[in-house]
Amino acid sequence: MPIEELVARIIRDANIEADEYKQKAGAERDRILLEADREADVIFDKQYSSLRRDAKEEKRRKISMAQMDARKGLLEEKQKLIDEVFEKTIQALLDMPFDEYLNMLVRMLVADPPDSGGEVIMSAEDREKFGEKLIAQANRKLEESGRKTRFILSGETRDIKGGFVIKTGGVEINNGLLVQLGARREEFEPVLVRVLFGEG
Repeated sequence: MPIEELVARIIRDANIEADEYKQKAGAERDRILLEADREADVIFDKQYSSLRRDAKEEKRRKISMAQMDARKGLLEEKQKLIDEVFEKTIQALLDMPFDEYLNMLVRMLVADPPDSGGEVIMSAEDREKFGEKLIAQANRKLEESGRKTRFILSGETRDIKGGFVIKTGGVEINNGLLVQLGARREEFEPVLVRVLFGEG
């Protein structure tokens, strides 16, 4: 075989081998690119799903916080209204006609008196208006009911908004209207909530 033919055959075989190699390399490249594309899709899907989950969770959290803030604001407003009702109740008690207010205080004083009686301390204004009448009427009612308990009007006064303080045996029993109403607030609040807000 002449050298030219041998060289031509080697070149032809080399070209065939190169073409086969190119085809295999191209196929491998396509396979690698397809695999990389699939992996990228999987990674993208995972990240997208994760971001959607995170976004949903963030949205849920923000809605929950907004609802909680709204409930807190509503509760604060309701509490303000309830406080206002209690303040108006005390003012209404203080604004009662003289005889009604005096009778209420007499009933409070004789309802559950200490056995030893005691001094009745009032605000300066109430003491001056009807302190003596309160003591006289309370002692008369106690006597009529057969109890030996007696009260005296104290020379002391207190800065209290209605009602009185009983001083007996070194102990003071606060029967001020604020204290008495505050002590029964827990009892009255559910009723107020039902009346004001239709709840409960």
